[in-house]
Amino acid sequence: MTLSRYHSAFNWVWETGGKADIRGVIYMDVSIPAIFILLGLFLIVGTKCNLWFLVDPTEKWSPGNSFSFIKKHFGKEYLILTNYLFGIVTLAVGLFILFRYCLV
Repeated sequence: MTLSRYHSAFNWVWETGGKADIRGVIYMDVSIPAIFILLGLFLIVGTKCNLWFLVDPTEKWSPGNSFSFIKKHFGKEYLILTNYLFGIVTLAVGLFILFRYCLV
């Protein structure tokens, strides 16, 4: 059984019943989309729960913190909108990568 026959390492392990010894390939295959999905969920839920460093960061952090920079130059409402938008886009990219490349 060769790996080139299958579309991804996840399908190879799935079709062999999980008995194939690929030494961590499945974790690399799913870890990148999982990071995107978790980041997107964190931004959406964190903004909804009003976490201070996402919704109302200190303006003295402006040179090094993008959230503070957006709040200082555009306002708090625009920051909240940007957080939701970036969270939704990041979540969508993670789900796209997961379903397109890992679960085909």
